[in-house]
Amino acid sequence: MKSHTCLIAGPLILDQLGDQPDILGGGGFYAAAAAAPFALSQLWTRAGDLDGSLRRVITARHIDEAGIAYEGTPYRHHPDQGLQGHGPFLAAGEPVSTEDLACALLIHLPFDEWQRARAACAQLHNQVAHTLISAPHPQDIIAEPSYLATCCQESGAIILPAHCAMRATSCADPLSAARVLQDMGAKIVCLSAGVLGGLACYQQKITTWHSLPTTVKDATGIGASFAGALCGSIAEHGKCDWRTLKRALAQASAVASLCASGIGPKKLLSCNRSDYTERFTKLRRNAKT
Repeated sequence: MKSHTCLIAGPLILDQLGDQPDILGGGGFYAAAAAAPFALSQLWTRAGDLDGSLRRVITARHIDEAGIAYEGTPYRHHPDQGLQGHGPFLAAGEPVSTEDLACALLIHLPFDEWQRARAACAQLHNQVAHTLISAPHPQDIIAEPSYLATCCQESGAIILPAHCAMRATSCADPLSAARVLQDMGAKIVCLSAGVLGGLACYQQKITTWHSLPTTVKDATGIGASFAGALCGSIAEHGKCDWRTLKRALAQASAVASLCASGIGPKKLLSCNRSDYTERFTKLRRNAKT
């Protein structure tokens, strides 16, 4: 039985994938969907006026809708036209209480909305600074030079693609980039490298994680699924020590591979906790051999 809660603050966007219009997407949704089998998953977002079938997908995944605003026009993303929509990604109402909150993830938010979400987390009964994970979008880091430094100083962990971290820190390799981010204040740095897995630094400790070789049917949501599963796994354990982090990284990598093997979130949404465990076990076997 799930006893801990994770709070996910991020966008919910309707993706147009191939000939399939209006598929639930956005970093916030993918992260919450990935986290749900691990812990009680509460999503804080402005979804817009979704039709009933899309709302039922959210409830079927057992995502807490208390922080979702179903008002206004939804954001939409088309590969050829980019992001369409206006207004904030987050709902106007802020979470004022979350039962047994163990971890929070702020994902793919512009800097001003990240600051708002960070302030809201700080006001919750459970102070979540040590379990607050930030996963900013690379383009937002480029748009606001102070974003990355603030994330490092005020987050318990930061997740970035390795190439983005190297570019932002002017480093030639991921480990050097991670150390620079730690010098900027980050307690935990997780740098993802796709099929190559990734690298994480925790205080003076360093670890890598493996990925499960998978034919990628659609890359949409893979990174967000990884971040959400990491948040959910940490929340499931109720703490973020070295041992928990290493296991959570491996579990998150397994979940990301599930997302990669389907179109949009469909494969991810069809998987439950036992599917996660099976994939995680397969990943560990591959790593040992």
